[in-house]
Amino acid sequence: MILRKANGYWHIFYKARRGGRELQLSTDCKNRRDAVIVARKSGIKQIERAARYNRLTHEAIGRILAGKKITMTSVVDQYAGWMVSCDRSKTSITNTTLTLRRWLRDMEIEKIQPANVAVEDISSWINDPKSEKKRSSRLAALGIISSLFKFMLANGWITTNQAALVRVNNSVMSHDQKESREKVPFTQEEVLSLLAWLFLRKKWFWRFAVACSYWTGLRLSDVANLEWRSFEQPGKLIVWTKKTGARVEHNLDEVMQTFLAEVPVADKVYLFPRVRDIANDPNKRAHLSIMFSRLCAKAGIPGKHYHLLRHSFASELNRSNSASVLDLAKRLANSMSKEEIQKLLGHSSAKMSEHYVH
Repeated sequence: MILRKANGYWHIFYKARRGGRELQLSTDCKNRRDAVIVARKSGIKQIERAARYNRLTHEAIGRILAGKKITMTSVVDQYAGWMVSCDRSKTSITNTTLTLRRWLRDMEIEKIQPANVAVEDISSWINDPKSEKKRSSRLAALGIISSLFKFMLANGWITTNQAALVRVNNSVMSHDQKESREKVPFTQEEVLSLLAWLFLRKKWFWRFAVACSYWTGLRLSDVANLEWRSFEQPGKLIVWTKKTGARVEHNLDEVMQTFLAEVPVADKVYLFPRVRDIANDPNKRAHLSIMFSRLCAKAGIPGKHYHLLRHSFASELNRSNSASVLDLAKRLANSMSKEEIQKLLGHSSAKMSEHYVH
């Protein structure tokens, strides 16, 4: 609201709606002081304020109505596209969308609008008493659904995050479902035995991968995607990890340099081009983990999976000849911080690294 003098009289200039033309109203006052009093009593300020509120209300309604034009299936499609734009890994995108589509299918809510999804649609699926899923799997699934609801909330398709009201119900699970599986790392003897077994059978990728993950803590996907340029600096291994995008740097001792020299050159860029293709295919990458577990069983080390090599690496950091686990934990805590272990493992948080130290 603005007061201006025109033709000897003071006028009120205002807008009744956003983007509308400016309106004019005479106060019939020649004196500005009297005009101000009239303007205050006219209620023009309230009209302008109401116009702003009205605009905001219409915008909010418009966004909600936009949400009513889409279905939950199309929301998942758009969410997958958003994850691609955020440079999420193909594996993460595939696992996320598979979980969400399974939830929509099981609850028969593929064609409903986002605003019509109820808390019960989430809770009854997460806490299904007939499901054999462990507690950790249920928590992971709930986290994925919660992320989808945050995405919908940010787009204005819903007004509340229904997933935030859901909790994992321990009472519907058995003791085994609630208990986390004990992760027993590889012992040094098991690793050496496996390396020898792989050498005799000329399994060069697996021999190098086992040694690399045991002594550097790299994930299987990172080993499969290794480039020759990662070894450009003498005595160094530098990797940008796929999962977290962290830069990890390790010193290469003589043992690791020996294993590296054994790798046949099959490509100018990548160490293992064929394995890399499998590792980067969301539909095939699981075959590598299954293959490794089978190799371990044939080598006389049953019940092991590849990720345990990372646990072994974390547990062996700064290890001495003592066999006392308590002494090892004390030395590790005193000599290396969680942040340092986090950096070596390429974790996004130090809290995650705690689970790897046995």
